[in-house]
Amino acid sequence: MEDVALLPGGKDLLVIDERLPALLRINLENFRIESEIALSGHPKADGKNKQYEGIAILEKGEHILLLNEREPRLVKLRLDWHSLEATIIEDHPLNGRSVSGLVVDPISHEAIIVSRENGLRLIDSSGNPLGKWQPIACKRPEGLAIVPYRGFYIVNDKRNGKLFEFHELASFDALRSKLAE
Repeated sequence: MEDVALLPGGKDLLVIDERLPALLRINLENFRIESEIALSGHPKADGKNKQYEGIAILEKGEHILLLNEREPRLVKLRLDWHSLEATIIEDHPLNGRSVSGLVVDPISHEAIIVSRENGLRLIDSSGNPLGKWQPIACKRPEGLAIVPYRGFYIVNDKRNGKLFEFHELASFDALRSKLAE
Protein backbone atom coordinates (compact mmCIF):
# COMPACT_ATOMS: atom_id res chain seq x y z
CA MET A 1 0.00 0.00 0.00
CA GLU A 2 1.32 3.39 -0.95
CA ASP A 3 -0.87 6.27 0.17
CA VAL A 4 -4.11 6.99 1.95
CA ALA A 5 -6.69 9.78 1.86
CA LEU A 6 -9.79 10.50 3.90
CA LEU A 7 -13.00 10.37 1.83
CA PRO A 8 -15.66 13.07 2.27
CA GLY A 9 -17.83 12.34 5.27
CA GLY A 10 -14.84 11.23 7.33
CA LYS A 11 -15.94 7.58 7.70
CA ASP A 12 -13.84 5.86 5.04
CA LEU A 13 -10.29 5.91 3.76
CA LEU A 14 -9.19 5.43 0.17
CA VAL A 15 -5.94 3.49 -0.09
CA ILE A 16 -3.74 2.78 -3.11
CA ASP A 17 -2.64 -0.83 -3.47
CA GLU A 18 -0.18 -0.53 -6.32
CA ARG A 19 0.53 -4.25 -6.60
CA LEU A 20 -2.98 -5.19 -7.78
CA PRO A 21 -3.38 -2.25 -8.83
CA ALA A 22 -6.55 -1.15 -7.04
CA LEU A 23 -8.14 1.46 -4.82
CA LEU A 24 -9.42 0.10 -1.51
CA ARG A 25 -12.21 1.79 0.44
CA ILE A 26 -11.60 1.02 4.11
CA ASN A 27 -14.14 1.66 6.87
CA LEU A 28 -12.60 3.56 9.79
CA GLU A 29 -14.90 1.88 12.35
CA ASN A 30 -13.83 -1.71 11.73
CA PHE A 31 -10.92 -1.33 9.27
CA ARG A 32 -12.56 -3.70 6.82
CA ILE A 33 -12.29 -3.26 3.08
CA GLU A 34 -15.77 -2.09 2.05
CA SER A 35 -15.08 -2.06 -1.67
CA GLU A 36 -12.27 -2.40 -4.17
CA ILE A 37 -11.98 -0.59 -7.47
CA ALA A 38 -9.62 -2.37 -9.84
CA LEU A 39 -7.48 -0.06 -11.89
CA SER A 40 -7.90 -2.15 -15.04
CA GLY A 41 -5.90 -0.93 -17.96
CA HIS A 42 -3.32 0.48 -15.56
CA PRO A 43 0.10 -1.15 -15.47
CA LYS A 44 0.98 -3.37 -12.53
CA ALA A 45 3.86 -2.46 -10.28
CA ASP A 46 6.99 -4.53 -10.63
CA GLY A 47 9.37 -5.60 -7.87
CA LYS A 48 10.90 -2.12 -7.85
CA ASN A 49 7.74 -0.70 -6.22
CA LYS A 50 7.40 2.21 -8.62
CA GLN A 51 3.83 2.81 -9.67
CA TYR A 52 1.05 4.85 -8.05
CA GLU A 53 2.49 6.61 -5.04
CA GLY A 54 0.33 9.63 -4.18
CA ILE A 55 -3.43 10.17 -3.91
CA ALA A 56 -5.70 13.18 -3.43
CA ILE A 57 -9.51 13.36 -3.31
CA LEU A 58 -11.41 15.92 -5.40
CA GLU A 59 -15.05 16.93 -5.84
CA LYS A 60 -16.69 15.08 -2.96
CA GLY A 61 -14.91 11.81 -3.77
CA GLU A 62 -16.13 11.57 -7.35
CA HIS A 63 -12.68 12.30 -8.76
CA ILE A 64 -9.19 11.54 -7.50
CA LEU A 65 -5.66 12.42 -8.52
CA LEU A 66 -2.93 9.79 -8.56
CA LEU A 67 0.80 10.29 -8.99
CA ASN A 68 2.63 7.69 -11.03
CA GLU A 69 6.24 7.38 -9.89
CA ARG A 70 7.79 5.27 -12.66
CA GLU A 71 6.63 7.43 -15.54
CA PRO A 72 6.02 10.69 -13.67
CA ARG A 73 2.39 11.52 -14.41
CA LEU A 74 -0.60 13.14 -12.79
CA VAL A 75 -3.66 10.99 -13.50
CA LYS A 76 -7.21 12.18 -12.81
CA LEU A 77 -9.81 9.44 -12.41
CA ARG A 78 -13.60 9.47 -12.23
CA LEU A 79 -14.83 6.97 -9.65
CA ASP A 80 -18.15 5.15 -9.95
CA TRP A 81 -18.89 3.61 -6.56
CA HIS A 82 -21.94 1.70 -7.88
CA SER A 83 -20.21 -0.17 -10.69
CA LEU A 84 -16.81 -0.03 -8.89
CA GLU A 85 -15.04 1.37 -11.94
CA ALA A 86 -12.34 3.99 -12.32
CA THR A 87 -12.09 5.86 -15.62
CA ILE A 88 -9.11 7.97 -16.62
CA ILE A 89 -10.38 11.40 -17.62
CA GLU A 90 -7.02 13.21 -17.70
CA ASP A 91 -3.42 12.03 -17.87
CA HIS A 92 -0.60 14.58 -17.76
CA PRO A 93 3.15 13.91 -17.87
CA LEU A 94 5.22 15.63 -15.18
CA ASN A 95 8.67 17.07 -15.59
CA GLY A 96 10.45 15.39 -12.69
CA ARG A 97 11.68 12.07 -11.37
CA SER A 98 10.50 9.78 -8.58
CA VAL A 99 7.36 11.76 -7.71
CA SER A 100 5.73 10.27 -4.64
CA GLY A 101 3.35 12.59 -2.82
CA LEU A 102 0.96 15.48 -3.34
CA VAL A 103 -1.38 17.86 -1.60
CA VAL A 104 -4.17 19.62 -3.47
CA ASP A 105 -5.91 22.94 -2.88
CA PRO A 106 -9.62 21.99 -2.76
CA ILE A 107 -10.68 25.23 -4.46
CA SER A 108 -8.17 25.79 -7.29
CA HIS A 109 -7.10 22.12 -7.61
CA GLU A 110 -3.51 23.32 -7.84
CA ALA A 111 -1.18 20.76 -6.33
CA ILE A 112 2.18 20.62 -4.64
CA ILE A 113 4.12 17.50 -5.56
CA VAL A 114 7.23 16.06 -3.97
CA SER A 115 10.04 14.26 -5.76
CA ARG A 116 12.95 12.44 -4.15
CA GLU A 117 15.30 13.83 -6.75
CA ASN A 118 13.85 17.26 -7.49
CA GLY A 119 12.21 18.59 -4.30
CA LEU A 120 8.85 20.42 -4.28
CA ARG A 121 6.93 21.95 -7.17
CA LEU A 122 3.64 23.79 -7.58
CA ILE A 123 1.54 22.61 -10.55
CA ASP A 124 -1.88 23.49 -11.94
CA SER A 125 -4.72 20.98 -12.23
CA SER A 126 -3.38 19.83 -15.62
CA GLY A 127 0.13 19.14 -14.33
CA ASN A 128 1.65 22.32 -15.79
CA PRO A 129 4.38 23.81 -13.60
CA LEU A 130 3.61 27.11 -11.86
CA GLY A 131 7.15 27.51 -10.60
CA LYS A 132 10.54 25.82 -10.56
CA TRP A 133 11.48 22.76 -8.57
CA GLN A 134 12.51 23.90 -5.09
CA PRO A 135 15.08 21.77 -3.26
CA ILE A 136 14.23 20.70 0.27
CA ALA A 137 16.44 19.80 3.22
CA CYS A 138 15.13 16.25 3.49
CA LYS A 139 16.65 13.11 1.98
CA ARG A 140 14.24 10.78 0.17
CA PRO A 141 10.98 12.70 0.78
CA GLU A 142 7.98 10.45 0.27
CA GLY A 143 4.76 12.13 1.39
CA LEU A 144 3.43 15.49 2.49
CA ALA A 145 0.45 17.08 4.21
CA ILE A 146 -0.80 20.49 5.28
CA VAL A 147 -2.45 20.82 8.67
CA PRO A 148 -4.22 24.20 8.61
CA TYR A 149 -2.96 26.71 11.19
CA ARG A 150 -0.36 24.19 12.34
CA GLY A 151 2.19 23.46 9.62
CA PHE A 152 3.42 21.71 6.52
CA TYR A 153 4.72 18.16 7.01
CA ILE A 154 7.01 15.92 4.98
CA VAL A 155 7.90 12.30 5.73
CA ASN A 156 10.92 10.56 4.28
CA ASP A 157 11.49 7.01 3.11
CA LYS A 158 14.61 5.95 4.95
CA ARG A 159 15.33 3.13 7.34
CA ASN A 160 14.86 5.52 10.27
CA GLY A 161 12.17 7.65 8.67
CA LYS A 162 11.51 11.12 10.01
CA LEU A 163 8.67 13.61 10.06
CA PHE A 164 9.70 17.17 9.13
CA GLU A 165 7.53 20.07 10.28
CA PHE A 166 7.47 23.61 8.88
CA HIS A 167 5.31 25.90 11.06
CA GLU A 168 5.66 28.96 8.83
CA LEU A 169 3.93 27.14 5.93
CA ALA A 170 0.60 26.29 7.57
CA SER A 171 -1.65 26.86 4.55
CA PHE A 172 -1.78 26.11 0.85
CA ASP A 173 -1.57 29.86 0.14
CA ALA A 174 1.68 30.15 2.14
CA LEU A 175 3.17 27.22 0.21
CA ARG A 176 1.89 28.56 -3.11
CA SER A 177 3.58 31.93 -2.57
CA LYS A 178 6.85 30.24 -1.55
CA LEU A 179 6.89 27.82 -4.52
CA ALA A 180 5.68 30.25 -7.20
CA GLU A 181 8.76 32.46 -6.73
